[in-house]
Amino acid sequence: MTKNVGFTAEFDPVGEDYSVIVEDDGAVCYAYLWHKEKIVADVWLYNRTNTPIDAPWKLPNARELLPFKNAKKFVSDDYFKPPESNNEIRAQARLSGQHLLCVDIFFHEKHVATLVPGCKPSFALMAKCNGPLAKLLSERYSALPRPDGFE
Repeated sequence: MTKNVGFTAEFDPVGEDYSVIVEDDGAVCYAYLWHKEKIVADVWLYNRTNTPIDAPWKLPNARELLPFKNAKKFVSDDYFKPPESNNEIRAQARLSGQHLLCVDIFFHEKHVATLVPGCKPSFALMAKCNGPLAKLLSERYSALPRPDGFE
C-alpha cells in the first residue's frame, strides 16, 4: 500500500500579525488561523484516508491518534477532491476596516472553509453536521461582508 504524502501551506492574508496554515499529514487535513503565535481558530477539512466509524477522540488511546480524523457521522457523503499540493489552495481575508472578520479557504478555487477568530471549530464544506472538529459551512457567518468576486 502506498502512503499518501501530505503538505503544508502557509498564507499571510492580513499582514504579519495573522497567518493561516493548511496542514495535510497524508491522512487528515486541518486549517489553523494563527494570531501572534496563538491558534485563534481551527477546523477539520477532510479525511484523506478511511473515515472512522467511531469518534477517535473518544477512544482510550486518543492522544496517540492526533490530529483526529473526523468520524463518519460528521462527514459529508458528497464527492470531494482534496488538493495534491499547496498550489491548489488559496486563503482570502474578509475585513471590516482593519479588523479581521474571517478567512475563507479555497481548494481548486472552490470555497471549502471559513476560519473565524475565536471560533473553534470553525466551518467546513465537508462537515455533514455540526461536530467537535467542524461546523457546517452553510451556517457560517453569511452576513459578513464579502469581497468583490466572492463565489
